[in-house]
Amino acid sequence: MTPVLLYHTDNTTSMIARGHLSPNLGATSFDGINLTSTHTLIEVTDILVPAAIISTHYKCSLKSFGPIPFSLIFFFFA
Repeated sequence: MTPVLLYHTDNTTSMIARGHLSPNLGATSFDGINLTSTHTLIEVTDILVPAAIISTHYKCSLKSFGPIPFSLIFFFFA
């Protein structure tokens, strides 16, 4: 359960959520989105900015995912 901190894309000093790596890391797709070497699943356990938009999920806000915990795709640069 490696901790993960999500920061806003426009401002690297604004944390929008916290969580950890998902236990389903072997998945090849999630929410109709293919997972690649630059994507991973995280489980969000704490939302700090509910209105923050998550571009990897069709530009949905964090609050639209429902109650925590929930999984989402995290994009990172390798």
